[in-house]
Amino acid sequence: MMFISIFIMMMFNNFMGLFPYIFTSTSHMVMTLSIALPMWLSFMLFGWINNTNHMLAHLVPQGTP
Repeated sequence: MMFISIFIMMMFNNFMGLFPYIFTSTSHMVMTLSIALPMWLSFMLFGWINNTNHMLAHLVPQGTP
């Protein structure tokens, strides 16, 4: 549900930018980071909590004994 609401919000903001004299808020770094950082952090926490061994395996180069 969270992904759908974020998608609809971004789609609406970008669609409004197609009209003349209306500014798109997603062109600002603050708006983009306020959406991207919580999403990235939630994915990382989910991975570390549920798949700890797989997350640790990605930190070690392949072929390391």
